[in-house]
Amino acid sequence: MPKPRKPSLVLMGLAHNLPDRRTALADLRTALCLHIGVDMADIDPASGYNRSLDSYLRVRATWVRAHEESPGSDWTARSSKEARANWERVRPQYLADHPWPEAPALPSAEDIEALAAARFILAAPAFEDVPLPNMP
Repeated sequence: MPKPRKPSLVLMGLAHNLPDRRTALADLRTALCLHIGVDMADIDPASGYNRSLDSYLRVRATWVRAHEESPGSDWTARSSKEARANWERVRPQYLADHPWPEAPALPSAEDIEALAAARFILAAPAFEDVPLPNMP
């Protein structure tokens, strides 16, 4: 009997030219969720993703850490906002009991331009006529 493969390798090794690849991926994700003990009611039937409270809390903790590690990152703020919108769409009750971490406000285009101009001015060397010794 062949040794069972890791589920993640099965997902990554799925042929890209399958006519119904997305359905096959969703079926594999569903099987993986069932294997690790996720309740059938907490599995999204269309995608196979785990939509349990435990999954939400793990994802939320990841974004809390990401905001702490790089508070000024626009990528973190934008991606966190997308993740929050996804959970709000599929399980809005989780956000009511366990609020999503707020991302720091992103700077406006005017703020970015002002910052860039200020850095340029500070970095630009000041050219002045400096008399050299023994020179007319």
